[in-house]
Amino acid sequence: LSAESGEGWVSYVPKEAKTKKEVVLLAGDEEYRSEESLPMLAKILSERHGIKSTVLFSVNDKGEIDPKAGGSLGNPAALDSASVIVMGLRFRHWPDETMKKFEAAMNRGVGVVSLRTSTHAFNFPKESP
Repeated sequence: LSAESGEGWVSYVPKEAKTKKEVVLLAGDEEYRSEESLPMLAKILSERHGIKSTVLFSVNDKGEIDPKAGGSLGNPAALDSASVIVMGLRFRHWPDETMKKFEAAMNRGVGVVSLRTSTHAFNFPKESP
């Protein structure tokens, strides 16, 4: 297992990939600590099942992982290669560029697993497209 990371994201790459599929996990809620649980799930998927798994976090202006930073998502370009998206989100309001990446994944038919508060994952202003 190896890990790659940058501001607001971490990827777990298996030593021996068992599939070319990639799971992208979206962490961003103020109640259930998805920023802690989703990296653990990603590591399990990579180590035990040979699946590349990338976790994207909400990040504040200082570059720190911050579940209350509902308007950010680290490395949204990872959504371009997602085969499955696992969401632990609550009341996110991402910029249009980030939402377009998410929408494109949905339009490709990417599978989605929504955990707990992801029944209300987004909270858009009325003028939002």
